[in-house]
Amino acid sequence: MDLTRASGLRVHSQQLNEYPTETRETLWRLSGLARKVINDFPSNVELRVTDLASPLGFLKSLRHRVGTGLAVLIDGRKVFERLPDYNSLRVELLKAGAEQG
Repeated sequence: MDLTRASGLRVHSQQLNEYPTETRETLWRLSGLARKVINDFPSNVELRVTDLASPLGFLKSLRHRVGTGLAVLIDGRKVFERLPDYNSLRVELLKAGAEQG
């Protein structure tokens, strides 16, 4: 099982099985959320997943005060400090001017 490219993650099944259960569940939720966003906002939403352990992720975590957890940024502004439900994310995308397809 490979996670969808829409989420920006490239984790292969043998690697995924080595992750803690909570991490695997978060990756699956992220993948599902990414698929819904790509489906509903096909032309004007770009998804980027940044690993906080990477140099870029470290800098972004400092800039946006992310800490060790997950955050969702829209137009460079931290909107969620956790993985949101789809309806909440959709509302924020619409507020930011994204157009549904």
